[in-house]
Amino acid sequence: MVGDEAKYDSQEGKLLVITGPMFAGKSEELLREITRITYTEQPFLVVKPDIDGRYSENDIVTHNGRKIPALKLKVGNETWEELDRLSEGKLKKAVYIGFDEGQFFSQKLVDLCLQLIDDGKKVIVAGLDTDYKRRPFGPMPNLMAHADEVRKLKAVCSKCKKREATLTYRKTAKGPQVVIGGKELYEARCKLCYRLPEEDSKGE
Repeated sequence: MVGDEAKYDSQEGKLLVITGPMFAGKSEELLREITRITYTEQPFLVVKPDIDGRYSENDIVTHNGRKIPALKLKVGNETWEELDRLSEGKLKKAVYIGFDEGQFFSQKLVDLCLQLIDDGKKVIVAGLDTDYKRRPFGPMPNLMAHADEVRKLKAVCSKCKKREATLTYRKTAKGPQVVIGGKELYEARCKLCYRLPEEDSKGE
């Protein structure tokens, strides 16, 4: 989505990374930041990976159902030129650029974000920091290293229902690292309740 093309003064670019496990409210936090931006009438873009169509093909949708229109950027083609094309030439005047589901993008997203920052833009990336095996996920670790601010959110453990969850648990070990899904496939778990799927199937 592209906001109004208001004029703005040159400013220092910055990177905010919003991360944490599934169901921690990362997309919700991204939308909160974008909502604040709309009140300032500064131009912005919101971007999602083309492989994520869980709730909508053309919107960023939170697990609670909030949504905002977004540009679909092809994974592996995260370049200034492609983003400029998708935005119909409005990238130059955009002050804020928000990326959702950052873990699904390729490592090219890191270079793109650095380009945007060097151009004085405020970049926000929301995404998982680790996958269901606690491995660093996609470009997120590199983005966190370059970030001016990292907001690491926490969920409530789906198993014990009381402790803070910092890990993402997948109900099946089958399939590749990237298997797109929601509550039917993933849970947020605390460290005490977390175990790999193949171990979980053995019972308590």
